[in-house]
Amino acid sequence: PLRRAFSNILRNAVEACEGVGEIEIAAGPDGAHPGVRIEIRDHGPGVPPEIRRRIFDPYTTAKSGGTGLGLALAKQTVDLHGGTIEVGDTPGGGATFLVRLRGL
Repeated sequence: PLRRAFSNILRNAVEACEGVGEIEIAAGPDGAHPGVRIEIRDHGPGVPPEIRRRIFDPYTTAKSGGTGLGLALAKQTVDLHGGTIEVGDTPGGGATFLVRLRGL
């Protein structure tokens, strides 16, 4: 399930970049907390403000033809593993997804 969750996040990043730009992935210890921190940054258009607060809700999408289930399933999986997921801005434009998994 975690593989599928990260695949959904990465697929969204690739689609957001529309074949141009970079996707950056960084992983490592989560500071003073036990567990890991994974950041996936794209340099696409970013997440529109009207979508951002609902981005992990089922059927929420800004893409034509998207189902709006990929990020909802990713959040559900991360939650079930005792982690958290959030979205923010990438400096210079784009979206950054931050996943924290505890005690792995």
